[in-house]
Amino acid sequence: MLNEVLIPIDKKSSMPLYEQVYNGIREEILNGSLKANQKLPSVRYMSSLLSVSRNTIEAAYERLDSEGYISSKKRSGYYIQQLHTDLFEGQLVNFEETEVSKEVEPFCEIEFDFSGNRVDTNHFPLSVWKRITNQCLKEQHEEVFFFGHPQGEVGLRREIASYIRQSRGVQCTEEQIVIGSHTQYLLNLLCQMIGIDGQTVAFENPGYYAARQVFELLGYNVQLIPVGVKGIDLKALEDSEAKLVYVTPSHQIPMGYVMPVKQRLELINWAMNGNRYIIEDDLNSEFRYYGQPIPALQHLDQHGKVIYMGSFFKSLLPSIRLNYMVLPPTLVKIYQEQFIIYQQTTSRILQKTVEIFMKEGYWSQHIKRMRKLYKKRCEWTVSCLHKYMSNKVDILGDQAGHHVVIQLKEREVSRNLQDIALHNGIRIDSVNIFLADKQMNSLYNQIFMLSFSALSEEEIHAGIRKLSKVWFSN
Repeated sequence: MLNEVLIPIDKKSSMPLYEQVYNGIREEILNGSLKANQKLPSVRYMSSLLSVSRNTIEAAYERLDSEGYISSKKRSGYYIQQLHTDLFEGQLVNFEETEVSKEVEPFCEIEFDFSGNRVDTNHFPLSVWKRITNQCLKEQHEEVFFFGHPQGEVGLRREIASYIRQSRGVQCTEEQIVIGSHTQYLLNLLCQMIGIDGQTVAFENPGYYAARQVFELLGYNVQLIPVGVKGIDLKALEDSEAKLVYVTPSHQIPMGYVMPVKQRLELINWAMNGNRYIIEDDLNSEFRYYGQPIPALQHLDQHGKVIYMGSFFKSLLPSIRLNYMVLPPTLVKIYQEQFIIYQQTTSRILQKTVEIFMKEGYWSQHIKRMRKLYKKRCEWTVSCLHKYMSNKVDILGDQAGHHVVIQLKEREVSRNLQDIALHNGIRIDSVNIFLADKQMNSLYNQIFMLSFSALSEEEIHAGIRKLSKVWFSN
């Protein structure tokens, strides 16, 4: 069995990760580096080795299997098939004649995963969810099997409007809500409504890279604006040429800062005076643990300048691809006149399930339960950090969301701490992945995110204790 297959992965590439894995293994097979009948590493080990999800590896393996490069043996794994690779001999490199670099130490299995995009699944009310889904299929089977309204199911939009009005102070009706499967899809649609040619968008740096990539791919001029403890730098924003700005004011991604009301009003004034728009991404708004909830930026907007965006991604399950945006009246008119032809991207069955889940009170029960659970884990994470790293790190962004941010007090420029953690079975995210301007890497290369949402208290304690040991023990 092969111990490892090192495939170059570029997470900033537009090419899907599973396709990069597929191409890498396929090339290794065709050039003869992987021999016939050799066993590929397990899905679990390969995902740890390449720092990608198991679903990514499974998708790559399944494609290779379907095309005949590898074969699956029940309860054994995947094996390289016998191919006529001599057809590719002219492209082979004679590694024996080249200088071989120092052998790369293989990654070990991930023991503690503090990376983002994970939530607690053990407390999800799966039995209730199954019952409601079956109810939808039985009672509304004729309806849910056909195309629905392009904006999304009116009943679900009504429930969302009621919820965000009560919990976030968002002023809207169901007619202003557009549902989509992902923030990136909705942003793409929104940018077409606003206009693409020659547009400039201001963007937080560091900021939510998945959203920034949409603007870049559409040809926007992206102006990067620094972020401080009060949110986006308003002076730098004023000096920019932007007519559009993307912000995360309630829990800045990734630093966790909360924009105070004074700065929120100034931001709205910026939009009002220059005929500009603000995109407010309110991800993680349900999970604020201390103090009174701060109303959404849109709550303060009296002039229709804020586009509010929300998600069920981290409040339910990541696989429940259901997002929404609230358009101001001027954009609703443009949407309904020109963009209503876009078909809805989220399953009607899923939409109906979420609608009933909210209408019958299960949503509010689930949020209360998870907020209490995550608050306890957040406090425990901070407690463990104080216990094992109090004199080594500063703790930031621990007021809301699913992660805390730690910043080393003394810069360790000579060591890659993220790789050190990974080689010791601990996966963490660096804030650097959220930077668009790599010249700023030196300012953020010792700032990390520890997501606690998918770990038990025992795992959090053991993981932070081990992380402190591998980082700071001489």
